[in-house]
Amino acid sequence: MLRCKECGKRFVVDRGQLTFYSHQDQSKWNELIMDTLNGVSLKETAAKINVNERNVFNMRHRLLVSLGTEERPIHSR
Repeated sequence: MLRCKECGKRFVVDRGQLTFYSHQDQSKWNELIMDTLNGVSLKETAAKINVNERNVFNMRHRLLVSLGTEERPIHSR
């Protein structure tokens, strides 16, 4: 575990994972993923998980980028 020099919060470096270098715990990420899939607004998600809207935006952006970079099988026509 590491500790942030700015906020003093502890976090885990989990390279290659969606939560890499994130200060939010897994339960908040799980809630964000479900809210994203269900079309819940950033503002509602931020209030639900008690995180700033800008952080929720960044987390959602990270999620969507990671989904877009997953390898997909190539289908031939």
